[in-house]
Amino acid sequence: MGQGVIAVLDPTGRAVSRDFRRAPRLVDLNGKVLGLLWNGKPNGDILLRRIQESLAGRFNLSGVIWRKKPAVDVPAKEILEELALEADFIINGQGD
Repeated sequence: MGQGVIAVLDPTGRAVSRDFRRAPRLVDLNGKVLGLLWNGKPNGDILLRRIQESLAGRFNLSGVIWRKKPAVDVPAKEILEELALEADFIINGQGD
């Protein structure tokens, strides 16, 4: 750029819209297996544990399966797909 010229950058991103199919809703959580996925951020495990306790107090869950991502920046797709084979419903917890 030449002298006296100021470059103005536009930091706004472009929204990308994608169609997606929602998972069918469960009528009842009794007898279901809960899957919990913690992304590894601080306090995410505490949040998920409290959700587990709350659901276990309200429903007769047949089991709970915990998974933790190996690192926060690792995509969860494969872990979620594996967890979906064992669990009837999954809660993906964050932290901080």
